[in-house]
Amino acid sequence: MAPQGLESTGGVVHAFNAGTINISNCNMSNNSAALGGVVYAENSGNIAIIGSHMVQNSAQSGGVVYSGNCGNITITNSSMVNNTAKRGGVAYIQQNGSIVIDQSNMTSNTAEQRGGVAYIHEIGNIVIDRSNMTSNTANSRGGVAYIQQNGSIVIDQSNMTSNTAEQNGGVAYANTETNIVIDRSGMTNNSATNGGVSYIESNGNIVINRSEITSNKATEEGGDLRGAPERQRLSG
Repeated sequence: MAPQGLESTGGVVHAFNAGTINISNCNMSNNSAALGGVVYAENSGNIAIIGSHMVQNSAQSGGVVYSGNCGNITITNSSMVNNTAKRGGVAYIQQNGSIVIDQSNMTSNTAEQRGGVAYIHEIGNIVIDRSNMTSNTANSRGGVAYIQQNGSIVIDQSNMTSNTAEQNGGVAYANTETNIVIDRSGMTNNSATNGGVSYIESNGNIVINRSEITSNKATEEGGDLRGAPERQRLSG
């Protein structure tokens, strides 16, 4: 896909009051927009990216995909590398939807503020299943995943390696009324000022089950977890 330089929304695709958006077996690089470096969708259906390679796309919100009051964003069997945004280096949802990353690789994506890979502002879930997240960065919070309020972050059978947040939650950050669940996954060499792996601000739970948590670092509090002790549950 040839480089684009749109100043508004959707560097490649802009959808308003549309149906489902499917991107399959595509390579898209160096596209940019204010919202959604590749795809911008509002009041539309689900967005699916399958078997595709997205490199060096950028936006203020959603380096690859921005969804405003749409359905879900699903990324399957794909790789996302070196995409950037202020919020959501790969994917951003304003409200009412889920970001599902399945059997995919996310590498060296960056959020200047929050959510190195995925950001949801309000009411939604981030699900990472059988995927690898490596060297993603948030200059503020949530090196991989960030939810502002009302949702859940679920990491299942996945590997999180060398992700960083300059402030809180090297892998995952949940602000208000949001739970973090890590199941059968590996967390290695992730870092943040507080909560090298995960950080909950208020009114949420952290559950870690059958996972390997190794060599994560917090420079101030919580090498692996940061949250109220009564809201943390670990099992072997």
